[in-house]
Amino acid sequence: GQLRETESEFSELKASLSKKHEDLVHLKSTMRIEVPPAVLRLETEWKYRSEHLDRIISEAHTQRDTLYSEACEVAAALRLEHGVEIRQDKTTSKMLIPKDVLDAKTDRPSSARRKLGRLEQLNRELG
Repeated sequence: GQLRETESEFSELKASLSKKHEDLVHLKSTMRIEVPPAVLRLETEWKYRSEHLDRIISEAHTQRDTLYSEACEVAAALRLEHGVEIRQDKTTSKMLIPKDVLDAKTDRPSSARRKLGRLEQLNRELG
């Protein structure tokens, strides 16, 4: 989903920034003269951007963990309250709702319909 794409874009940007930083460090180490202010400014900017990207990636992981935790709670409630067995796809962390359950969703009590709807929404948000 969109969260996974955003994480990927930030990771690519961070790798690009890291390469630029390595180039700056190499440039500084080969120079015998005083480091120009522009190089120092770029280095400071890189450090700030890198820390900012670390925060964004960390927040994205936290958001994903929160969505996953809620999906687990909803799946557990469906099992306990309505006898619906929900399995998990180990690769994507999505909850696998049996097709027969989805097909007969309208026949279930409103609380089960709400939980199934929320689980479908969480699956979409998890990507």
